[in-house]
Amino acid sequence: MSEVTNIRVAVRCRPLSKKELGNKEKSIFRLNNGNVCLTNPGDGKESTFNFDKIFLDDSVQTEVWDYLGEPLLNKCIEGFNGTVFAYGQTGSGKTFSMQGVQQDPILKGLIPRFTTALFDRVKLEKEKDANKLFLVTCSYFEIYNEVISDLLDPSAKKKGTAAGLDVKEHPVLGVYVKGLQEIVVEVAQKMDDLIQQGMACRHVAATAMNEER
Repeated sequence: MSEVTNIRVAVRCRPLSKKELGNKEKSIFRLNNGNVCLTNPGDGKESTFNFDKIFLDDSVQTEVWDYLGEPLLNKCIEGFNGTVFAYGQTGSGKTFSMQGVQQDPILKGLIPRFTTALFDRVKLEKEKDANKLFLVTCSYFEIYNEVISDLLDPSAKKKGTAAGLDVKEHPVLGVYVKGLQEIVVEVAQKMDDLIQQGMACRHVAATAMNEER
């Protein structure tokens, strides 16, 4: 990560889907002097946006990892907090960029790449200094309709916790979610399993935007 910048903002343009191609739709995205230009199909007016990094529609998962994932991992090992926040409309490719196809070495996304690299790095750091200690924990929660749910707690629904978990602030630890599980993870496979468990418990609502493409 840059030594003078705490936040990086990148945009990724996905290719047109089969459905969009079948409807003979055209991309409204183009580059102009390093800026993103979007054309309103209604009136033809163009809006220009600037980002730290632009991933074109032919970008691959390794490009996203090299720019966002690996530098973030390096900073985490150095003791800094780091977050990747994916934002976009339904069907824009957030899940593909973050998760991808986990078992595919080419298509897997940021999260499985980070998991593998994290434990490889922990092993390397321990080999360099046997006195170094690492504690890796995993939490996975969802905010849906303003309700916070612990996706790693299979009994949450049985408990009838319709009100969800509460966000609290500690004078030393800072902001945290009260009652959220923190599961100790010692190997990458366990982390992958927990993530898959959490994803299976997410709320998913089908819309016309995320139908099979």
